[in-house]
Amino acid sequence: MDVPAQRTVRIIGASPEAGETWIARLTDAGYAVDQEGFSGPEDLKRLGREPPCAVVIDLDRAPARGRDIGLALRQRVATRRIPIVFVAGDRAVFARLEALPLETMHAAPEDVVTAVASALAMPPSGAPPRAPQSGDYSAPPLPRKLGIRAGSRVVLVRPPEGFADLLQPLPPDVALRTTNRGRRDITLWFTRSRRELERGTARMARAAGPGRLWIFWPKRTSPLAADHTQRDVQRAGLAAGLVDFKVCAADADWSGQAFVARKGRAAEAR
Repeated sequence: MDVPAQRTVRIIGASPEAGETWIARLTDAGYAVDQEGFSGPEDLKRLGREPPCAVVIDLDRAPARGRDIGLALRQRVATRRIPIVFVAGDRAVFARLEALPLETMHAAPEDVVTAVASALAMPPSGAPPRAPQSGDYSAPPLPRKLGIRAGSRVVLVRPPEGFADLLQPLPPDVALRTTNRGRRDITLWFTRSRRELERGTARMARAAGPGRLWIFWPKRTSPLAADHTQRDVQRAGLAAGLVDFKVCAADADWSGQAFVARKGRAAEAR
């Protein structure tokens, strides 16, 4: 049975071994997969004429080339709204590359299906939030997007009113608190300004320890939009010794980027 174009994922730059694995996983999830070689301008034009639902770019083989392809997709009117997922086995690749496009997703190879689904749930740059549809695989529950699992200890720092309700239903035995003290597996920190972000990131990185730190900022399309963006959040996290690996939309107003401590610092924090 043919899969409609809006369920087709284009893979760029993957090795044959990775491509086979991703094709199997994406196909099992109900997507069609296009893995033709990418030669440049003509392929950009074709993507504009026949846009896939998402583009997955493997950064492991040629990181700079993958980044440049992503930037080219964002710079063309016909392709700038296609969700992009950058995948790397070594998450430090994301830290080494500058100027990755805004509103993209970073993921490990084993998370490619979840990353594509999360990217589809995010509103395209400059577009209004997309309404969830019944039976739409692209809208996983928010706890799953944030990595909250059974038994997780989660700290909310300056959450917007009602945000805890968006996390319901939580997995079993999740401990949710708003006091920024003690051990935790996941920290969700909501920032309202670049000044707050720059002054607080190092402190929040220490508080998060070896756990996952999500830094949220108001979307540009939100009435809450402030003076900082995903790029500012990424830079602040890297400056604090963190490695970024994932971006997702929490709701119509907030986007977040996930970080973990670099391996050496994570060991010190335990």
